[in-house]
Amino acid sequence: MTRNAALFLVMCLVWGLTWWPVKVGAAHVPPVFLAAARFTVAGALMLAWAGRDAAAVPRSARPRLVATALLVNTGNYALLFWGVARAPTGLAAIVNFGTIPVFSLLASHWLEGEPIARRHVAAIALGTVGLALLFATRAIGVVGAGAAVPGEL
Repeated sequence: MTRNAALFLVMCLVWGLTWWPVKVGAAHVPPVFLAAARFTVAGALMLAWAGRDAAAVPRSARPRLVATALLVNTGNYALLFWGVARAPTGLAAIVNFGTIPVFSLLASHWLEGEPIARRHVAAIALGTVGLALLFATRAIGVVGAGAAVPGEL
């Protein structure tokens, strides 16, 4: 096994194991607080790891960097943690990854003044249709479940 393959497997293991603590934590702590705490700790650890390199970020870019982190990471994951408290983690993860492009597009528009082109809207619409198709079977199953109850005529 190559080093890259091993690192990829470790990354998959770590990523996959993060959902269980999120589910447990969101059941005991307000989900938005949990997301904010997680990213505050993660941000502090990343700054410590970056060391002197963090100071190399131009002062003019720092407010945009913080705003992007709050919108794309904390905002998006606050919704994810809220969803995990109310739905299966896999379902919440699908919605989460489906909304990252929306938050990224909004961040680039609000913070950098990037125009929102028709192709961006079309791509998000296509992704929304994909999510709707994924959830259609779940919604149909819920509707269909009420129609035929085992043991009843």
